[in-house]
Amino acid sequence: SDVNTLDDYEEGTWSMNPAFTISQSGSFTMTRNTGYHIKIGRLVHVQGWLSWSAKPSSGSTLYITLPFNAVAGDEYRRGFSLTYSELTLVGIHSYGMMIRTENNNTQALFNYSNAINGSMSYTLNAADLPSSTGGFMFSGSYVTAS
Repeated sequence: SDVNTLDDYEEGTWSMNPAFTISQSGSFTMTRNTGYHIKIGRLVHVQGWLSWSAKPSSGSTLYITLPFNAVAGDEYRRGFSLTYSELTLVGIHSYGMMIRTENNNTQALFNYSNAINGSMSYTLNAADLPSSTGGFMFSGSYVTAS
């Protein structure tokens, strides 16, 4: 086929299944957990709205799952914008929040910055989340390995 022929296009939904990577106790009770994706070749655009009515009592490093593996290599890491947030972090002044893809993985970690310089180097833990309810919307794109 012609090199300019589009032969890899997909639209769909997936469950994002938020969880903590380390020492999770309890689970989320989800009220919204569906993401939407469009895959064109190796480029995937995702958007989603997560919301919950109960959260785990403990755990470190909040993540969501993605519909496809992100390609390996730090140069391919991407951040998704939060377009709406019901999160007021406990005891933290947040200057920015984002979700970032992980190398060669279907996980995307939730990060925030507590510094004016914008460094998104802090991961979100269960103790950082308000009481029990919360949620956020996001949108972004990333590259897959195939």
